[in-house]
Amino acid sequence: MYLNKGGSNSLIGRLGYIFSLLLLIGILHQNVALGSPLTRREDIEPDDPDSDVDNPDGGGSPFSPTEDNYPDLDKCRDKVSVAKDKSVFYSAVGKHEDKPQQFADQLPDGVLLREAYPSGFTDKNDQWTGYKKFLDRASKAFAEKSSGIVHVLLPTDNTDIGKKVWTKTEKPALTSSGSVTRIVKVDPDDFTN
Repeated sequence: MYLNKGGSNSLIGRLGYIFSLLLLIGILHQNVALGSPLTRREDIEPDDPDSDVDNPDGGGSPFSPTEDNYPDLDKCRDKVSVAKDKSVFYSAVGKHEDKPQQFADQLPDGVLLREAYPSGFTDKNDQWTGYKKFLDRASKAFAEKSSGIVHVLLPTDNTDIGKKVWTKTEKPALTSSGSVTRIVKVDPDDFTN
């Protein structure tokens, strides 16, 4: 045990030594228990992967990395494929999460985002960061490649979709495209409306 220069084994000296040991043990325990500490903001994933929480400084989701491992917009544009009049979009369908697929299935060859890309292209890889931003890019490319009549399932109640991908990315890409002739809003409760 370390002794003060004065040679005393005072109570304060002993408590300091014990405190130092406990602190060291705590730090070692934390590193062993966690494997490695989280050091970057992008290592943290939100509870809701579909979260559209905006960063107050305008930088997007606070959980979004500045770089990610997923394909960039150009690669998404290269891989997306959708025929005229086949695109089906949806936003904030909530309890109707199965309805977009049901609607797409009733159209002759209706296509949702994940079906417009090669198998596995839009799958989440838990080892990578930036899935939410990747889906935004994939959605934009899907909207840009859509043509003719496009369908979108949207809530009929007063659900706020102002910060959703539909409002921020897909709709602007569709409306600025000269290839889209009409956007048809579909009621998730009744496909005939």
